[in-house]
Amino acid sequence: MTFLDLKCKVERGVEPAPDFLFRNNTRTVGLEHTRLFAEPGTRKGTLQARENLIDDIAETVRLEYERRGLPPIEVKLHIGRGRIGKARIKPMVIEIVNAIERYLPSNPGRSEIDNTGEEGLAAEVDSVRMIRFPNQVGVSFFAPRSAWILSIDANHLQNVVDEKAKRLPGYLARCDEVWLLMAAEGDELSTTMEMPEALWSHVFDSRGFSRLFVLGVQGKVHELQH
Repeated sequence: MTFLDLKCKVERGVEPAPDFLFRNNTRTVGLEHTRLFAEPGTRKGTLQARENLIDDIAETVRLEYERRGLPPIEVKLHIGRGRIGKARIKPMVIEIVNAIERYLPSNPGRSEIDNTGEEGLAAEVDSVRMIRFPNQVGVSFFAPRSAWILSIDANHLQNVVDEKAKRLPGYLARCDEVWLLMAAEGDELSTTMEMPEALWSHVFDSRGFSRLFVLGVQGKVHELQH
């Protein structure tokens, strides 16, 4: 609304209406919001799926560590980029916790395991960083994400518009027109992407949306041509 210099009351829509509704002059406008992913979907191999897998592994390692009654600790797991099959996760978790238990630092203290093949660490893990703080309570396990930032093109955005347009008939039963806001949030690698300047001069097929907008990671809004 700030980008468009519109001063209006925005209300949350109720299905089948779009996400938000507001009045613009005499018309009721629906604003549909959708997240942009560098690789749409959660299929195997996408960044989104990879992030979910890494989170699940870190959580499973934590549960196994706590199950053994080991002391409070903070652990950072650096997991490699190779493929990790579902059947491999359970034995990998056991190997990780076994290695942590062998190299457990004193309290207070720090310890690092770099995987050179001699530490008994799971092959999928590049390194483990451990810290024990004085008077620490509880455990903390996390695995940082790393990947190349992907660049998207006009076809990528057009596919998002096409998919969202399938719901337009229901939306238009509740408002006079619908705008689409596509947001690259940047809170995860899967929602962080390079957006070339060519996107802003490309002419898109709006598929029935009255206006198309993209909100970039830096908070800058672009209106797409159509």
